[in-house]
Amino acid sequence: MTDWSNWTPPTPPHPLAYEHLRTDTCMQTLNLAEHALGDAGATQLADALRANTSTSLQTLYLCMNSIGEAGATQLADALRTNTSVNKLFLGGNSIGDAGATQLADALRTNTSVKELYLGGNSIGDAGATQLADALRANTSVKLLYLSDNSIGDAGATQLADALRTNSRSGLAWLRLDDNKSIGEAGATQLADALRTNTSVKTLGLSGCKIGEAGARQLADALRTNTSVEELDLFAPIPRCMGISDATLALVQRLLVWEARVLRRRDLAWRRRRVLCLCLHAAAARRLATVSPPQKMARLMMRPARVALLLLRLPPDTWRGVFAYL
Repeated sequence: MTDWSNWTPPTPPHPLAYEHLRTDTCMQTLNLAEHALGDAGATQLADALRANTSTSLQTLYLCMNSIGEAGATQLADALRTNTSVNKLFLGGNSIGDAGATQLADALRTNTSVKELYLGGNSIGDAGATQLADALRANTSVKLLYLSDNSIGDAGATQLADALRTNSRSGLAWLRLDDNKSIGEAGATQLADALRTNTSVKTLGLSGCKIGEAGARQLADALRTNTSVEELDLFAPIPRCMGISDATLALVQRLLVWEARVLRRRDLAWRRRRVLCLCLHAAAARRLATVSPPQKMARLMMRPARVALLLLRLPPDTWRGVFAYL
């Protein structure tokens, strides 16, 4: 048992730390996660970023700091002029729709931010809509992490539209996991976007309730999409996403079809794809007794991805699957 008797809550950084940031030109990574910054600390940090035009700071960790709308607004304002920060971690705060809107407005002019982590921030459809609007013009953001928020079908639809309309988009990773209000309609719109989008490599929808129809739409989109490498539909409870064994089998057949096409084009070892799926026991047993063409499909997977898939299979069947990889 963990002994918490000597645990003390985190304390904010000393005021001199912010003063140092105003002049420092060497620091590239600053980790202030879980330091009880609050809006006041975020404001001081933003002031330092605005004042120091020669900063080399590239990665900024501000997770779990009780930062709200006011702090996010100040950080967004700093990003309008800062050109060094390319990774911003704001997960586990409380910026809400208003804070997300301010950050989205900053992204309309900022060209340095490549990765933006906003998971667990109580962002709803309104905030997602503003971020989507920014993505319609932004070409620098590569990763947008919006997991564990309150985004529903309306927000997912707006994000999908951004992926459709921005032909120069650089967005490669979009994580929408554990937004439990994203259902069939949102998944259908995202699938439609994937039919034309060529930038997205990873789409995370684990823990969403996309259902049978949503999963089928995504599977159909993969028939024409050639850029997606990871579609994460994993769910902790096998049936909580409402996807049946039949649809999982459909996706498996798609992998077989793709393997044959890629083999004819001699591209099998240059392009690999994996679907991270939480398979039901019946589907896993079927996978463990596959025919040789299906074995070829799994040879396309990277070893690390294969291990990830195996870890998500029921314990009594993964050894049988491993024998066929």
